[in-house]
Amino acid sequence: MVAEFEADLNHLRTRDGVAIAKRKGKFKEKQPTLPESAQRSIRRPHAAGEVTLADLAEEYRVDRSTIHRVIHRSPAGEA
Repeated sequence: MVAEFEADLNHLRTRDGVAIAKRKGKFKEKQPTLPESAQRSIRRPHAAGEVTLADLAEEYRVDRSTIHRVIHRSPAGEA
């Protein structure tokens, strides 16, 4: 019971600290693995049916799940 209370306090402090850091502009989110230009060049051949996810993953040296995320996420600038 005491351990749960301490864990809850720690969680709240961490969340508050991250919120403060974001307001100050000090908190950096995780950066994308692939730059936007690479993401565009991944979407084109896949949309045309020229390559598979595995081929793209091997070419860009990332996991297939990364390629899948790139293909199914809307491009930057689109909502």
